[in-house]
Amino acid sequence: QLIDTEEKNTKTRKHTKVGSKTLSQDELFVKWANLNLKIYEESLSEAQKDTLHLKRMNRLAQKWASMNAQERTDYISKMKAGCEPLQFAMIDAWNSSLELIKELSLHLTQNQIFRPADMLYSSTEFSEFQSKIMKEFWEKHSDLAEKLGKSIIISQQKVETAISRGTFEELKRQILRDKKQRIKTLEKFKNSQKTLQPQTGSFAETSQIQDYKTEFKNAYNSHIYGKLKSIPKNFYNDMYSTVLDLLPENAIRAWTKHLQGEPISNEETALIKKFVEEEHPAIAKYNRALEAAMASIIFECTQNVSAYELSNSDVKTVMYHLEKGDNGAAIQSQKNGKFYEFYFTKKKFDASRIDKFYEMYKKDLQEKQIDEIIDYYFIVPDNRKNEFKDYIKQYGTSILIPFSSKSLHSDKIKSVFYNKFKNNMPKELADETTCLVEKRGFAFETKLRKLENLRTQKYNYLPIEFVNAYNNEASNQIRLSDMDFPIESLEQACLKRKNPKENGKMMVVPKQTFKNYETKLHTLAMEKALADVLYESTGNDKVYFLGFEQLCDNIEVFSLVKKFPSEERTFQPLGTYGNTMELRATKRINLRQIQTLYKNYVDEIKDWLKEISQNEITDTNDLVCILNPDESKYLIDVAIQSRMKSFGIDTNNIKNFAKVKYGN
Repeated sequence: QLIDTEEKNTKTRKHTKVGSKTLSQDELFVKWANLNLKIYEESLSEAQKDTLHLKRMNRLAQKWASMNAQERTDYISKMKAGCEPLQFAMIDAWNSSLELIKELSLHLTQNQIFRPADMLYSSTEFSEFQSKIMKEFWEKHSDLAEKLGKSIIISQQKVETAISRGTFEELKRQILRDKKQRIKTLEKFKNSQKTLQPQTGSFAETSQIQDYKTEFKNAYNSHIYGKLKSIPKNFYNDMYSTVLDLLPENAIRAWTKHLQGEPISNEETALIKKFVEEEHPAIAKYNRALEAAMASIIFECTQNVSAYELSNSDVKTVMYHLEKGDNGAAIQSQKNGKFYEFYFTKKKFDASRIDKFYEMYKKDLQEKQIDEIIDYYFIVPDNRKNEFKDYIKQYGTSILIPFSSKSLHSDKIKSVFYNKFKNNMPKELADETTCLVEKRGFAFETKLRKLENLRTQKYNYLPIEFVNAYNNEASNQIRLSDMDFPIESLEQACLKRKNPKENGKMMVVPKQTFKNYETKLHTLAMEKALADVLYESTGNDKVYFLGFEQLCDNIEVFSLVKKFPSEERTFQPLGTYGNTMELRATKRINLRQIQTLYKNYVDEIKDWLKEISQNEITDTNDLVCILNPDESKYLIDVAIQSRMKSFGIDTNNIKNFAKVKYGN
């Protein structure tokens, strides 16, 4: 039997991974299953999809008894906002639980939700405030919660049966008729309680609401802030539920007197000043969201970027004048003492947009988003990083106005917003934190964004998540540099060639100075994938010593070639000091293969890092084995080891990174 010599001499080596014990733990199987499930669902009719959703929620409902209060609230919220059969099943469950919805309507009314039926029977998910109130109710009334769970299961089965029999439309009409009757019953019940003297149970709780909290709400509602029609309804709900739980009674009483225009003592003034200047993080989150939401409307009506610097009380005051139909507003900020003048060039606005902005800006940032903001815009000492993260969280998603590559706001708006962000920061934290944008300003940031967009187009054959990470590192190094970069020259280096003979420029980013260690490892995997594809086209194993930018440069040239073999290309590899290299493509570059190879290498590296996080022993040779499974290709080993050294990848920092990323 004849055996190919090259195949006979090839020894395959693979890094041994920890095997999955079950299919549910097999990442590849889970991805395969999810993909096939998605394809299967897309092939279904709308009626079949509805039935599938019903079955899913019915299976979850079987676990109702073991759910906690929050899980039950979330389940109901999904039912309310789900497909039509789920919505009607939830309505039918409420209809079947008269005792429950009576008790629940009292609880909601006591918590400033004066139209309980609207909330229960709506087809929208619970707001954060509504969810909190519902959770509290289930915690107090586990017996009623248990009954509702049984009703939900019965209603789901009723709807599913009607769909299968083709009588769903008839059932819907019956459910809606019952709903109308239940709403009338609730209204009569609510009115009857107003004339009753509360004695025990939940009726007694109504009379136990502390007078000073009710007085505060009345004072706030009668103040100009409370009279503003444009303030989002959920802002009041969020603030009342937070403020009245967090502040001590003497502080609330002092604030009430201040809102009512009554004289207050020096001690009371100090109390108010303290909670205004030292906002609780939960309160700050709602204030920042309202400020950003109203600033967007004030800016539209005035074209004055100072709107984004205003405090919570400032934006309310300006909006008050705008709602009155005044020509403008001149105010002195209660927060920073500065004077502002706004002239209303536009007096009509859509108040519902403020609601939408508020709900958007009060959303919590993902941990990944916070890390990216810190990594690419700030230098923060390790001992201050957690404190700085907590401060960023107070701004919710409004912090993305200045600190996001996708932000569409102008440089001036970003600059003004950043000034407020910096001035609100605790002094000690501000003194120890450096913002990289301050050096050249947000106008320069816009130029960096242009470079990033050009590079994204240039590297459009690479995975977008990798290109984004590379762009962030490249921009960060320009920010950190003391050099005055000619942006026009950098733009030339980021342009894509139109033909293979066109001369090109190259911008090389040093990998050893990457701030994100994960990006270093991903770049290592990407360079190996690029080299594999370039070697397949050229047959020259020296390509494994080329860096990311030169690999991409050659791939770009050869991907534009139409006739093969191509003309020979001579260039000087980086770091070779005068030595030249000749490359010729003998066949077309397989650009699609790059993403496949890169993903395989990255997945292997992730599994390896997870193992390292649980073990004390770490061998960087494992990384070489992952990137070069063929033991006979020693030259590739040398290239990978050389690359790792230049990247600053060694045993200690790999182990530390693995423990932080994947350790328990």
